[in-house]
Amino acid sequence: TPPNAARILQGSGIDESLSQKGVEQAKLLRDRFEANDIKFDLIVCSTLKRAQETAAIIAEKQPNATLLAFNELKEINWGSWEGQKGVNLGPLLNSWRSGDMDACAPGGETVKEVEHRAVPKLYEILKSRPEEKILVVIHGRLLRIILGSILHHDLRRMNDYTHHNTSVNILDVLIGQGSLNISAVEREQKTMVAVKNVRQKRIQWLGEHNEKVNTHKSIDDNIDIEEEEEEMPFKIDSRVTTVQHDESVFFEPLVLDDFDHLPAHLRSPF
Repeated sequence: TPPNAARILQGSGIDESLSQKGVEQAKLLRDRFEANDIKFDLIVCSTLKRAQETAAIIAEKQPNATLLAFNELKEINWGSWEGQKGVNLGPLLNSWRSGDMDACAPGGETVKEVEHRAVPKLYEILKSRPEEKILVVIHGRLLRIILGSILHHDLRRMNDYTHHNTSVNILDVLIGQGSLNISAVEREQKTMVAVKNVRQKRIQWLGEHNEKVNTHKSIDDNIDIEEEEEEMPFKIDSRVTTVQHDESVFFEPLVLDDFDHLPAHLRSPF
């Protein structure tokens, strides 16, 4: 969107349409799915214009997919920081990583509030809809919140994940008839092994194609953070989450932050 390009912070409080560059990025993603014969049964997105327009472009070549928009999948609201340029997000990111999920932008949403509206909606979609191949078109901070929540049951892990405009994350979802009887420790171990494997494969692919490895963890809605957040130890018994996670569901990451469909000149939003 134009605010993206201007390095302006936008959450759910700014509802801009895609810029021409954003449209090009979405079309390349659409064409990537078509070229790889990837068919979706259901496409869901937030009710914000930029997500709906991206989803609609992808749906142009997904004739059998149902397209639905949900208010619960909107980006975090940044309060009085919405529309501001040069916002220093560093202290807030560090507060979140330390476990203070009540910290927020002035007048904005807390991470707890976002998790509480978005993650149950995701579980509801997965458990109630008949479709099997589902594409979810959402936003950068919301994506991090969801990944930290559903993969680790711990919001402190959300900054472990990077994103780029129209990047692809693929999760295999196992849904049992009842509890899968996976302990918290076993769930975390399985998740970390899967994440490590995905990242190793990504690094190998980038090396084979002479691409640079992205190591920048701290970027939010294309606002650069000069200082990386302090690495902190995480204990399973002190996980931070606000929702009752469905124990019949397990998510295995297969692909994370893959934007290979974008040529170099389209990988930056600026």
